[in-house]
Amino acid sequence: MSGATPLALSKPEIAHNVRAAAKYTEGLGSGDGVVPRFADYFEMADQADIEAGFQVYMEHCNDCHGHRPLDGGEWSNASAALIHQRIPVEKLGTEPERLTFRYAQMVPLALQTDFPGVGEDLVEQVRLLEERAASARAEQRPAEAYFWLQQLDRLNKLSREYRLGHGFYFGTDDLTAETGYFNNPIPGAWLRAPYLHNASVPTMAQLINLSPRPDQFCRGNAPYDPVQMGYVAPTGDCPPDIAFSFDVNAKGNRTQVMITHGDMMIRPATPKSCASFLPT
Repeated sequence: MSGATPLALSKPEIAHNVRAAAKYTEGLGSGDGVVPRFADYFEMADQADIEAGFQVYMEHCNDCHGHRPLDGGEWSNASAALIHQRIPVEKLGTEPERLTFRYAQMVPLALQTDFPGVGEDLVEQVRLLEERAASARAEQRPAEAYFWLQQLDRLNKLSREYRLGHGFYFGTDDLTAETGYFNNPIPGAWLRAPYLHNASVPTMAQLINLSPRPDQFCRGNAPYDPVQMGYVAPTGDCPPDIAFSFDVNAKGNRTQVMITHGDMMIRPATPKSCASFLPT
């Protein structure tokens, strides 16, 4: 959904940025490291701890995310009953702002502009955009009307590029923003920092409560920490090279909730995720 089409990726400036980002990741952000492998972490941990952690994960996380076998085989979704399902935000117990923000209901149709259909599908896409523009004008929202007209122009241009329709065209039956999150596989979790749906936890050690979670941390040009499994994220006043301050108490950034899972009470200041059930 990011617009990473073959045409876009063929542009020299975009291809350069992709290569630079890959090189940065492979060098752990510093240019002198090596991205850890799954086997590397097995070698760093006690086998009894690995097996105990695996059992906790299988009990509380596998249904939603699947798992990698202890022998290091391919990621498996075979026993993940809830994989690829949308879980309503009220059931998850996390904050809703990233799903209920002002323009949330505009996002699905706006995204679909990048994936033109063909024939009657394309006609329906055009109709919906024209309808949104007309509605915005009638309700005296000129900025929104202009946005939809821009999207219509973009759709027309892309439909000429993809004359047989885009391979990712996903239909117009339901373009309503859903207030929930999809359960997806998480292979290579150690390389997915910062963690949670709102990137509010810098390291895996903090995610599973081996280290305290910060209320504020600096984000930006930060190297990867292979021991804590995440980004080096200073707290306090942010230095010039890591200038963005992430405040977990701000709306949309929060992780602090109090919910129950069956008969189990989840600790305060902990989101309902598999990490919630691990010991401190």
